[in-house]
Amino acid sequence: MITGPLEARDLPEFLRQHELTPAMRSLDRMYRLRERIRVGALTVVQLPIWLLPLRFLRPPLRDSVWRFALAASWVLPLCHYILPWRTGILKGSVLGLQASALMLLGNRRRWAPALAVLASAPFIGWIYQSTSPVVYWKRIWK
Repeated sequence: MITGPLEARDLPEFLRQHELTPAMRSLDRMYRLRERIRVGALTVVQLPIWLLPLRFLRPPLRDSVWRFALAASWVLPLCHYILPWRTGILKGSVLGLQASALMLLGNRRRWAPALAVLASAPFIGWIYQSTSPVVYWKRIWK
């Protein structure tokens, strides 16, 4: 079985050389800043649909989760290479843990909104993961 390059622009060189270079198989070229901004915008557009069940939460909890979701939908793609782990779920969980800790450091009586943010963080990471094809392919290929 012959495997080719990831992007069509590499196809002429691949057909000439009959060899794949590491750059042809690199996902980093596919997830430049421009693509990460698009993924952030797509995540923001999808949030109202995915977070529809939050309408049943009390306003302080709902507002905290919404603020975290809006911030995370931009932080996750823009800081994709800075945050640890491969999957968006783990990246979102780490971000949620950090946000919850900051909320508790600011005011210890905000434990319920901090816990709601922590509980929703893996789901927000999953939304990011579902909009980013690079996160999916990195999980499979590595």
